[in-house]
Amino acid sequence: MVANGAHAHGVYCQDGAIGIRLFGPLAPTAALLAERVAQAVALRTGLIPHGTDAYRVINGEGDFLPGIVLDRYGRYGILKTYATGLQAVAEQVAREAGRVLKLRGVAQRLDQAGASPELEAVWGEPPPPQLTVMENGLRFAVDLEHGQKSGAFLDQRENRELVRSVAGGRSVLNLFAYTGGFSVYALAGGATSAVSVDVAKPALATIENTIRLIDLDPLAHTPLV
Repeated sequence: MVANGAHAHGVYCQDGAIGIRLFGPLAPTAALLAERVAQAVALRTGLIPHGTDAYRVINGEGDFLPGIVLDRYGRYGILKTYATGLQAVAEQVAREAGRVLKLRGVAQRLDQAGASPELEAVWGEPPPPQLTVMENGLRFAVDLEHGQKSGAFLDQRENRELVRSVAGGRSVLNLFAYTGGFSVYALAGGATSAVSVDVAKPALATIENTIRLIDLDPLAHTPLV
């Protein structure tokens, strides 16, 4: 592409609302992708709190890797692309992130109409459908195969920590609870009780698994559909 005499390299994407994902003046070669992955990993290394191994590693345009997202869950990564034209570039990003972070594997979740979701390895070994991760020192059960987003709402980490800091002695109602991160943090912060409401029974079951993992009082939590 050329605009006002300046050149930019991009990847053409036939599907989706954005026709071209721009990578800037340089082509998305293996060397450029490795550099941008390294920069993203270095940035998160300084921002992720102690006792946390589940977080976003690659944040699309914010890391100059447009249309590509990669979340870390312990020793595994979950890759998401927002256009099929980015698949080859995304796979290179996944390999590089897996190598730098010393992951066991990076996978994509395939959501096909009429079929159950499944995890397909992009690099290394596929992760188990369910696993346990750490966030701010708390252990959480995560369903990578059926969970929303890449498995969990990782972007709410700071808000969950805020709830923990003010929950002592309170009764907490968590609506649209999903897998109950806010309920778990509230109980860990000393809440006397927490009620989690969601239409998804499997998500509520995940809350119960998490409560058992971190040895909270199961009688203090009430799941409601």
